[in-house]
Amino acid sequence: MILSSEAEREGKDRQVAQVENVEPTLKELLKKFNLYIRNNMYFSAAEEQPTRLSNFILEPMYHIKDDCNGTRIFKIRNEYNVEEVVEFREAELVSLTNFQQKVGSLGNFIWKAKIDKLNVVKELLYTLTDTAELVKQMGWDAVNGFYTFGNGILKDGEFLKVDNLGIQFCNAVSNALNPDLMRKSVTRR
Repeated sequence: MILSSEAEREGKDRQVAQVENVEPTLKELLKKFNLYIRNNMYFSAAEEQPTRLSNFILEPMYHIKDDCNGTRIFKIRNEYNVEEVVEFREAELVSLTNFQQKVGSLGNFIWKAKIDKLNVVKELLYTLTDTAELVKQMGWDAVNGFYTFGNGILKDGEFLKVDNLGIQFCNAVSNALNPDLMRKSVTRR
């Protein structure tokens, strides 16, 4: 179907209006990557007709840097407002099959598009994600000047407890600790 230029403009205006409630930075990035979000679903605006890519969106939380296989933590929310927290290994984000299997395992979360569209969404999400490093050892961290415990850090005589994801922020550095996966985050954007 070919739209007239007036209908095209109206359609584009509607797409822009649908992301009005999104942070300005995200709105700009969505435009840059020819994407838009409606009802917690990704759409591609790169084609003549907008194409639905998924029935969910991902909200980036953290990237945990690792030499072998990094981890990324996201909130995933579908069109029915069902929300989960999901942790992806990098290997699950480079294979379309592995990605679809991971999100499908969480419930009604379906990725419909091909790998090229997943890579566009990943580029958007990676741009918005804070990066962290794995804490490899409990106890004294001479480089950063704090003690690491399973439930927080002790810095300058003050105990800083982690949140429900094992994250702790102090100064311009965020420290992420988890009894199962000890993490220390670097700088925040």
